[in-house]
Amino acid sequence: MTPNSPNEPDVMTAQEVSDFLKIPLSTLYGLAKQGRIKGVKVGKHWRYLRHDILDYLHGKTNPDPDSNERRFYPRINCEIPTEFHIRLSRRQISAQGVIFTLSEYGAYFQDGPISFQVQVDDPVEVTFEVGDRKIFAQGRIIHFAAGVGIKFKGLSAADREAIRDYIG
Repeated sequence: MTPNSPNEPDVMTAQEVSDFLKIPLSTLYGLAKQGRIKGVKVGKHWRYLRHDILDYLHGKTNPDPDSNERRFYPRINCEIPTEFHIRLSRRQISAQGVIFTLSEYGAYFQDGPISFQVQVDDPVEVTFEVGDRKIFAQGRIIHFAAGVGIKFKGLSAADREAIRDYIG
């Protein structure tokens, strides 16, 4: 399969993309699920546009705040004191800690004991200050290990702007 052949279909199956990229199907599905390779699930089957695969190979990606991929947008390493609340069905977990990585779409919060009590997709509330602005953000947990990765949801335009100004 040559990438510039006019006889190639614009829509590719997962197997065709896997063969073209010379990667296992499981790797392809992981990249698609992370939003790194654009694809769409039709019923039980994944389909990909040829130009999106070529864009991926050339390092071209479109910023997508709804993607789980954290590196699409500017972020900064920092140490911002933070109040952190996780609302679970039967209880609320609260802690104070530090945001170590911040972008306008999410943050990485570190407090070791909390990560043992949470799950991906748990709703969260985070309160922190950037500059002289106090920010109250709601969102969801997207990953956890030694800390908790948070994806903000419904952040106001003014709060996003304050974070962008802080990041620089």
